[in-house]
Amino acid sequence: MLGKFIRKFADLKMKMYPHEYFVTQGKGIERPFTGEYWWMTDIGNYNCKVCKNSLFPSHYKFFPKTGHCAFFDSHPGATKVENGELQCSKCQSHLGHATDDGPLPTFKNLQVKSAALIFEPKPWWEAPPTRNERRKIRDRLKAKEANKKK
Repeated sequence: MLGKFIRKFADLKMKMYPHEYFVTQGKGIERPFTGEYWWMTDIGNYNCKVCKNSLFPSHYKFFPKTGHCAFFDSHPGATKVENGELQCSKCQSHLGHATDDGPLPTFKNLQVKSAALIFEPKPWWEAPPTRNERRKIRDRLKAKEANKKK
């Protein structure tokens, strides 16, 4: 199979913690409110723990009361859903579960286990500015325009 990610289970077992291996390969579960990323609000991308494939941008995340990471969509072609199970499309590792009771605009609810993800933060120069920073930039630009008119 061309283009498929071939993994050797012995190597994979050596590279991952037992809980991560249990979740991604054994389709295991994670206790609610114990995952590393369930309440994270930083800006960046969530990648697959096994193949490092980019799965979800952080602005697709929402916060349900289930205690797991939840996203309303993924990067195009990054994930696939089979019988309610959410998988990475590159390495077929188990990520979580998918339902159709999520928020607008897609109504998808992709419940992902933190043990199956790696967070890659955006560099500070690429991250969008905060409201106060935008206000300061806007004020500086207005001051420059006022000085040019004089």
